[in-house]
Order: sequence, then structure tokens, then C-alpha cells
Amino acid sequence: MATETETATETSEQQQPRRPIRVGWIADTGTLDHLARVVKPLAVGMLDELVELVAVCPRAANTGEIPSPPVEVLSYGPVRRFGLWTGAHERLGQEMRGRRLELLHALDTQAAGLAGRLADTLKLPYVLSSFSLGDSERLGGMTRRPDAIIAAGDLIRQRLVQRHAAPPEKIRVVHPGVYCAKRATCFTQTQQTVAIVAGGSLDSFRAFRPVVESFAALLKADIDCALFILGSGRAEKQLRKLADALGVRTEVTIVDRPGQGQLPGIFKAADIYISPAPARAVDMTSLLAMSAGVPVLAATDEKDPSDFLVADETALLFEKGSSEELTAKLKSLMEDRAAARSLADKALEYLRKSHSPATMVSKIVEVYRQVLGLGGGGR
Repeated sequence: MATETETATETSEQQQPRRPIRVGWIADTGTLDHLARVVKPLAVGMLDELVELVAVCPRAANTGEIPSPPVEVLSYGPVRRFGLWTGAHERLGQEMRGRRLELLHALDTQAAGLAGRLADTLKLPYVLSSFSLGDSERLGGMTRRPDAIIAAGDLIRQRLVQRHAAPPEKIRVVHPGVYCAKRATCFTQTQQTVAIVAGGSLDSFRAFRPVVESFAALLKADIDCALFILGSGRAEKQLRKLADALGVRTEVTIVDRPGQGQLPGIFKAADIYISPAPARAVDMTSLLAMSAGVPVLAATDEKDPSDFLVADETALLFEKGSSEELTAKLKSLMEDRAAARSLADKALEYLRKSHSPATMVSKIVEVYRQVLGLGGGGR
């Protein structure tokens, strides 16, 4: 049992008001496009946790998802030339001195190199968010290791621990938090053409071929549907040729992958989302589709770091490259639309429990305060 002195000390610490802290978020090219729908609820939540933010972003970055004000946005120009550091990061560091920052946070590993150099210039600790299994290799060549790593999933943390990216106690899992729809939004109009959206890098023809083949099979079975493929890559030309060969070219629309800020509008009109290629990084587009109330079909493997893709609970999973399995599961959703909506609703329930923005915020603030030696973070 705790002594009276220990109890009094704990009570005093609990009653002691927390002071605000100032944190610099470091983004690189593409960071905000990839993480926009996570960054916004994180920034909003930080305000309630007494964290004052300065977002340090490339001039060309889309900062529309950052609430500014109250978040200050500090833009910077090129800091590398031909892959080499130019010294511009030191000038950026000097510009940041007046912001009285106490901690830097690289929002992904793309920004880790700049964050490490700025941390050295400003003599500050820094934290890194990791969303990919490949991040452990990228961190291996860095001279300045982060003071803590926030892993977006259990497999990512395991890989970081295995590769000694940081001591295990300094690597914490914090699932990305997203706002969720109240209920499933798919198949709301019984007479409407079914909108199927598929997304990802179009570098693998083997991964995307079943999407076009399954779509052609659905049309052959007189199912009224349309296919939209979001992405670009070296397989795009082959996919267009395949659509021509199968006689479905006019019903297939291929567009460049939009930024995350545009996805909610796309998913609002979608009935099904397909992620045909397993990735080494967290599948943020599938996460956003699920959060929008759209049922997800995904090709995964044992190395997929997307914790939220749980077979038959949050998504229907299929073998990469299998047109037959994908066609069967697409038909099952279209023929039993109540089951499709039930799958989407179960996914939403899962996300509310495991990917809550409030939980994400409190856990990350706790990391900040621990790195600064200020104890726990959440209210």
C-alpha cells in the first residue's frame, strides 16, 4: 500500500497545472498530401492539450488541412540540391529560433533528415512518426536518431525494434486517428449505378489486372456498375489496353491519385473501395474509405502493416492477383447490400474504438511530455 507521503505527492502532482509546450511539426514534400486527414484532427486536438504548434512545411505544400491560425505555418524553400544538403536548413533553423520551440516532430520519415538537422542546429530533442515497414532501413543511415518514435502499427513497431532504430521503450504504437461517418454510406440508392473505386500505385499490373477483369465479369453478368481507378504508374498503359481488349474501356475511368483532402468527396459517392496491392506502408486510402462508411476489399499478406484490415470484420480480403476471388466477393457485396452496409458499419465501430482522434492526440502528447521530462500527457 502507498504511504501517506506517497499519496500526498501523487495528489499534488495530479493537481499541479500543466504548462503549455511549443512543438515544431516538420513536413517534407508530400507529407501533408499523404497525411492530411490525420494531421487536421491531430492539430485541432493539440489545442485542447496545451500544445502550441508551428508547422514547418515546404512552400509548395498544401497546408489547407492545417488550422492556421491558431497553428503558425512557417514555409521553407529547397534545402537540398542534387541530393545534397545546401546549408539552407541552417538558415531555416535560425529563423525558427524566435519561435521558442521545445521539441520537433517529423511527421513522417521523409521529414526525418531535415528534423534531425534542425534538432542539432536548435539543440532540441525530436520525435518521429513512422508509417512504413521500410522506415527502419531509412533510419539506419542517420547520424542523429530520434528521441522517440511513434509507430502507426504493431508490425511497424516490431520491425523498428528488430532493426534497433531506437530502444524498445522509446518506440510506441499510436494508430492514426480519423473522423468517422455516423453510418455506412454505400448502396443508399437502389436504382443507382454501383460506383466501384480502386486505388494505389499503378506500378504493378499483376495487382490491378484482376480489378479490370472482375469489373468486366460484372458487366457481363448485367450488373450496372462503373469503375474508377485512382492512381498512376508504369502499368497504366497496360491496364488501358486490357480494358480495350475486354470491351470495357468506356466504363473504366483512370485518374491521377488525388490528394487526401479530395478523398472524402470521392468516397461520398462510392459504394465499394478496392485496394488491390499490399503495401509496406499503412494503407491510408483504405483507412479513409472505411472511415467514410464504404466497404473495403483489400489484398493483404502477413507483412501488411495496416492493423485495421481485419478479415470479415472490417474488410473482405482476397489473394493478390486472383480475379476469381475478387469477382466472387464483389458479387457478394452487390447481391447482399444489407451485408455490405453491415460490414461498413462494423468497420466504423472498429475505427471509433481503435483509431479515435482523441486517443491519438492524448498518446502523442504523452510522448511529447515524456521526451521533455514533464511526465504524462493526457488530460
